[in-house]
Amino acid sequence: MTLPYVRVLFLLAALYDGVLGVAFGAFGAEIYGRFGVPLPNHLAYVHFPALLLVVFGVMLLAVALRPVRNRNLILYGIGLKVAYSGTAFYYWLAGGGIPGMWKPFAVADLVFIGLFVWAYVAVGRAGRGTAATAGRVWLARPRAHALGRDTERRSAFTCRARFSERNERRGGSTAALGVHASAFNTDRGRSVRSGIARCEAASGMARRTFES
Repeated sequence: MTLPYVRVLFLLAALYDGVLGVAFGAFGAEIYGRFGVPLPNHLAYVHFPALLLVVFGVMLLAVALRPVRNRNLILYGIGLKVAYSGTAFYYWLAGGGIPGMWKPFAVADLVFIGLFVWAYVAVGRAGRGTAATAGRVWLARPRAHALGRDTERRSAFTCRARFSERNERRGGSTAALGVHASAFNTDRGRSVRSGIARCEAASGMARRTFES
């Protein structure tokens, strides 16, 4: 039940970073002007962080798609959020303040830090559980194969004994089941061998079903 919540979390985080990156990349000057924040001396200082946000959005989307396999990427997401919120809160609380435009992002990233740490731990536990289950299945397969082969041997023996007994009751001989079938009635021997083949084929199908 944990992984679906993790997927939703990182999908939202990917959309959050991706949309912010695209917005500041396409409308950076307008956004700065709307909140009365002076632009840097070159728009490259706006576009580069915006592109970084898009890159991190793609990374977080990879976590949303495959949380267990891409669990290590969560640490980079935590690092991004710590870097931004730490810097923003430092200058907000101890450095004389920052423009109000940046404060909601700092609070949001602080929340993401806590959620990402929870997700990292939860995905680790889910991954260990999956690995343990896979290990038990892998260890059980040789035993299942051995039991299947033993079942098939017993079934084949039962098949031969059954048709041999039936053949004897009909006046035949057990040798009709071996390499000396030519010494007996051909039609009767063919019928017996056909019955054994059908029985053994059913036994083999049962073994394959058991192993799967």
